[in-house]
Amino acid sequence: MGTKFLLAYGRFHFEKCLRINLVWRYRLNYALDLDIRQYAGVDITELDADKVGSTCKRVLERWTRSLMGFKPSPYVCTQTFAWSEEIIVGDVSTSENPFYWDKLVLNLSGMEKYDPTMPRVYRWDSIRGVMASFFGTYINNNRIGGASKLACNNTLRRVASKINYLGQQDKARKRGQPTQTPRPWAGAKCISVEGEGLYV
Repeated sequence: MGTKFLLAYGRFHFEKCLRINLVWRYRLNYALDLDIRQYAGVDITELDADKVGSTCKRVLERWTRSLMGFKPSPYVCTQTFAWSEEIIVGDVSTSENPFYWDKLVLNLSGMEKYDPTMPRVYRWDSIRGVMASFFGTYINNNRIGGASKLACNNTLRRVASKINYLGQQDKARKRGQPTQTPRPWAGAKCISVEGEGLYV
């Protein structure tokens, strides 16, 4: 029997084992729109009086990143984060991609081959004969999962390298080795025991 697990963002089943790893956290470090930047700043003339002279009457500093308390900032951050997730996953039709899948399997009650131990809908990698690797986000934490240690490490490398490519913050110090007994996350503690299943 395979391993089944449930997290806040969906249900997955893996033939061998579950391996989850914390990858990255994001902050309000996304770029502010170019049209808004000219209006987002502060007058620091009193703090930097040395620069004031005949050619300079005021000293202004501008923000180039999302602002705390600025109403569109949460939307901009969430939107940019969603775009980042799409870029990270990339083209799932190429077999070199760790998120590769070529078959969407429906396992609905009433179907002839219905298996109650499997999720109702899942992605299948026919080349490797396992469910596709995944990554999920809960608030500002991200975890990845795969059917084996190698699959988990390949997925982790892809996620981390794309995060760095996009200029976002990668919390490498928070990474751990792929494990079947990860720390609690998203309000649940999951322990995967090969041959038995997942305990939540």
